[in-house]
Amino acid sequence: MRGINFYTYCTLGKNARVPRTLSMVSVRAASLETRFSKWTTQLDQAKCVRMDALALYSGGHWSVVRGIQRNRAENGLPLHCRVISAGYGLLSVSDKICPYAATFSPGHPDSVSPVAGTVGPTRCRQWWKMLTEWKPVNVAGPRSFREVFKQEAGFVHLFALSPSYLDAISDDLLEALAVLPNKDDLIIFSSGKRRQGRLNDHIIPTEARLQTRLGGAMASLNVRTAAEVINRLLSGATEPNGVRRLVSKLSSESRSRPTFNRQRVKDFDVSRFITQELRKQPEATYTPLLHAFRKSGNACEMKRFRSIHEKTRSKLYENHESRR
Repeated sequence: MRGINFYTYCTLGKNARVPRTLSMVSVRAASLETRFSKWTTQLDQAKCVRMDALALYSGGHWSVVRGIQRNRAENGLPLHCRVISAGYGLLSVSDKICPYAATFSPGHPDSVSPVAGTVGPTRCRQWWKMLTEWKPVNVAGPRSFREVFKQEAGFVHLFALSPSYLDAISDDLLEALAVLPNKDDLIIFSSGKRRQGRLNDHIIPTEARLQTRLGGAMASLNVRTAAEVINRLLSGATEPNGVRRLVSKLSSESRSRPTFNRQRVKDFDVSRFITQELRKQPEATYTPLLHAFRKSGNACEMKRFRSIHEKTRSKLYENHESRR
């Protein structure tokens, strides 16, 4: 049985009380290098209760990752789960870290690069390069994909990523590809345009219809597909060079997704709905609220709703704290 390294990106736990000093918003500076220096100094010197990276993240995506990790632990499988973090860089799920707020996603207040357009992805790649050269407190593992690929020759390397995170790590991943003995051993599940050069040959898009077979929300489809493939690789039911054919077969055997006649609304109306619900249920997460919102005949993509939920909840929390 061959070993597998599984990599996915982080989503911060929505109920975590993140200290403002550990939020990317607090380290805005003129240059990327200055911002990076301030950020890493804060993380290394933070007086916080450090926790396993696996316990820090939440949502449907990370419930799947926890299932993968639990299966590995219970059955002694040759599988290592790793985290691609905008705040810490490359991590093992067992690394002890501080709660933090940082992302490669554009348009978010905690994005490492608040600049949009073509400049944003370039700065994210520069940020990731700096992360690969930094050794955080209590993190002892490899810091770049090239290091991992060299240390664990013969492993299959499987990624489940959003387009913005794939953009950020693309330079590092291309360098790692150069030392990979068997190019079939790099498999990437991600959506978006084909804009990654030589990495495009390793990217397998996941069709929306797969959701009817694998379940969950669209936001977790990449990681659910990865979990299905991991199980088949470990059981010997498929080989790395057959993964693309397998995913295509699963898609062709899946039912089409149902369509709904819902009305798309503006961000203001979404925020107003969330505000009303949070005043009644202060601890309500975005998932049940989105279900209720859609049930009332409104349309909103999960990622958009989650972002508005985060901003609305933070604003309500700030107003509450200011009145105390």
